[in-house]
Amino acid sequence: MSDPEPPPPPPEPSPQPPSPQPAAPPETQTQKLARLRQAFDARAKRVARVLLHARYVFGYLAAGFLVSVPISLGSRIGYGIGFKEALENMGLSVTYGILLLIPFFVLIPFSRIDWKGMRVPEFQLFELAVTRHATWVGFALCLVFYQLHAFTNWVEPSVAWTVAVLMLFAWGRIKVNVLLFPEFYKEEEKASA
Repeated sequence: MSDPEPPPPPPEPSPQPPSPQPAAPPETQTQKLARLRQAFDARAKRVARVLLHARYVFGYLAAGFLVSVPISLGSRIGYGIGFKEALENMGLSVTYGILLLIPFFVLIPFSRIDWKGMRVPEFQLFELAVTRHATWVGFALCLVFYQLHAFTNWVEPSVAWTVAVLMLFAWGRIKVNVLLFPEFYKEEEKASA
């Protein structure tokens, strides 16, 4: 007797294409505008911070030129430079200070930020960066003034040198605070992380 044939295997179900995922609803015009507004706000905040930084560099340098007037007068008279020449150099220093105050005040409307959210360590780190850049700009002005001094009497390298050294001391004072009290600044880094 012959063995009965085994029944044929059931047909395998044909693979069905995966069911389409429900498509995300199309973005509405209001959502696109809100997303665009957020991007512009984030970019505007970054630009405002850069302009704020530049504004304070101008402010530090202006203050340096204005403060260096009595330092300049005393040192020049002490080194035998005549009173008239010392007054001329002081006039140049005051002029430089006033000229640097112009961009400081012009940048105010473009560099407005909310200071309420900034803590003291954060502000001191901001001040550290500003004084560092003011120092480098002061030394760059000194080099430029040395080059231009041969062509005009309207630039005095020694005045720029005095300001660069003042900025260096301001930067050093804040840097020493950061080095002496690192835990104070590390707490700020942890809080912002």
